[in-house]
Amino acid sequence: MSELRHQLVEQLRADNHIRTAAVERAFRTVPRHVFAPDVAVEAAYAKASSPPATRPTAG
Repeated sequence: MSELRHQLVEQLRADNHIRTAAVERAFRTVPRHVFAPDVAVEAAYAKASSPPATRPTAG
């Protein structure tokens, strides 16, 4: 699993989705598959399984 996590982080960094050391540290530390118990481990670490982050807009 650590290799899957490493690959995901490297891809997210390359795509500029991870921009700070704190976020990178969290992605490298938190066991992502624990939060997706109903999917295969490989799917939990697939880039497509991460929903896009959105911020509320002031309106």
